[in-house]
Amino acid sequence: MVLELATALREEGFSASICAIHDGILGQEFLKRGGRYYPLIKHEVAGNVVSRFSALVKRVLAVRKILIAESIDVIHAQHLSALFLASLAKSFTRIKVIYTEHSRPDIVYGRKILIIGGYCARRADHCTGVSADIADSFKSILGVVPQRSSSILNGIDIERYSKETDRDIRAEMGFAAADKIVGCIGNLRHEKNQHQLIEAFSSVVTSYPNARLLLVGGGEYRSRLEKAVTEKGLERNVFLLGPRLDTPDLYAAFDVYCLTSVFEGLPLTILEAMAAKCPIVATDVTGIRDVVHDGETGLLVPLNDPERTAQAIVCLLDDPRLGRSLAESGRRLVSERYSLRAMAANYRQLYERVIGNG
Repeated sequence: MVLELATALREEGFSASICAIHDGILGQEFLKRGGRYYPLIKHEVAGNVVSRFSALVKRVLAVRKILIAESIDVIHAQHLSALFLASLAKSFTRIKVIYTEHSRPDIVYGRKILIIGGYCARRADHCTGVSADIADSFKSILGVVPQRSSSILNGIDIERYSKETDRDIRAEMGFAAADKIVGCIGNLRHEKNQHQLIEAFSSVVTSYPNARLLLVGGGEYRSRLEKAVTEKGLERNVFLLGPRLDTPDLYAAFDVYCLTSVFEGLPLTILEAMAAKCPIVATDVTGIRDVVHDGETGLLVPLNDPERTAQAIVCLLDDPRLGRSLAESGRRLVSERYSLRAMAANYRQLYERVIGNG
């Protein structure tokens, strides 16, 4: 979301820079697009309280240096950790702060973070949630007054994900043309719950021995997922590809897109899969059910139910006509409500309003 928003704003004449707490491929991609990118951490800092506090001070000073050098008018902080850092770095300046949250804060953060984050959120110039449910939670959870909060829906570059591609991902990976490919794109973390999908795939391969599951993304759960694949004997069927930027080409290769998260805000990968006309199977949880309407734009399955997940995947592999019907409905939904153009326009108007309020 940050990469595409910053790119869209630059195209409209804004000067937009990205400052990331951790270095990553999306920041490097922004550099390639001609943007300015500042990673704060290239390696994790371990040690005692004193060393961690010292590292925090260095990050605050580094951000403040960027703010001054770039003559920043607005800091747009994603998540409470970035908001805390931004709040410290902009002290005693007239720089405006906008805070955006991608999940309900009470689901993601512990009590101490909510207390500190709530203080920072109440002092921010405006808070946005990527869905109405998240924005509505700000008052009760963070104490933010309704006048300073709103929802701005996530949006994607629909054309980027709907273009036909000349690449043949199947051939590149050595798969046969008849092999069935199920994809999942996202960070390898607890809340993404790829374990449910791997468990489900044990049943999928009994119906489709040539089925392949591609898990795209990086994260701290990679070793656990690799262990689960080995324990299930799925080494020939499940592949962990790591972080990738060629996601439009990957979506084009998927027969089914599956997301088994514990919770979501407004999942960008679901929107991307819809734009690419992928049939979708996803868990019936907060955030996902806002865009995946069961039997209309995809199939919903219960959380932590691998068997129902497998049944839904096999259903779509068995019935391509049903898959195409769901995919067409999903494409219409994302085209009508979740465009990058609309999201960028809404944020642009918000930036201009908070700057104008002096």
